[in-house]
Amino acid sequence: RRLAFVTPFLASVVVSAVVLVLYEHGHIAGGPIQLLVPALFYFIPGDAISAAALELSTNRLTAGAARLVYSVTVLLVLAFGALLATVVLRVPQRDLFDVEVPGNLGPLWTWLGWVLFAVGVMLVFSMGPRDFPWALGLILLTAAVTEIGVRAFGDPVGTFVGATVMTASALLVSRRPGRPPAYVIYLGAFYVLTPGSHGLRGLESWIGGHPIQGVSGVADMVGLMVAITVGMLMGAAMVGSGRLVNSGQ
Repeated sequence: RRLAFVTPFLASVVVSAVVLVLYEHGHIAGGPIQLLVPALFYFIPGDAISAAALELSTNRLTAGAARLVYSVTVLLVLAFGALLATVVLRVPQRDLFDVEVPGNLGPLWTWLGWVLFAVGVMLVFSMGPRDFPWALGLILLTAAVTEIGVRAFGDPVGTFVGATVMTASALLVSRRPGRPPAYVIYLGAFYVLTPGSHGLRGLESWIGGHPIQGVSGVADMVGLMVAITVGMLMGAAMVGSGRLVNSGQ
């Protein structure tokens, strides 16, 4: 626990330094944040932020508040690591900016990416092989529903719909004998929705001299956090009560 913040800080410094060097030499199309966020995804506490909001909404105030403070601190540590990298390399802080980069992988590679992501979740969290098909199916379902909702109505509504479908599906599947618990099923799908990357991108943009864009990114994180929380509560209400948050986490 003493290394809870040291590890993400050191990772942020090293990753940011590498990405900034690549950017300075013209090897990156777009801003450095486009590579920083995926490389630091393991440390971004998007799931913890959403779980904290869910706990607060279900009157678990102590656990929710502690998890929320921890999550915000991790985001600040990651942002500070990137800032320190600019100082060490003596590059301007404005190099830390965020720009839109058009997707060029195509739908096939995108969906294959979700499959690879599901395999990673299974390995990281030591998921049982028999539980993997259920987790993979829910990841693909959540990604598809969220994508359709985002394209039709925007990020908050699409995220809300994805969270609702994810929760309702996980609870319904877990009710059958021999099926894995809901938490195991939706663990991977939860990462499809997590808003932590918006917060980190906002903080990095703020450091890079774009305060308006930075505030917008943090506001997006808060909005998506609320959308996920309400969506999960809605999904649970639709199919009846069920354990949404693992008390051991």
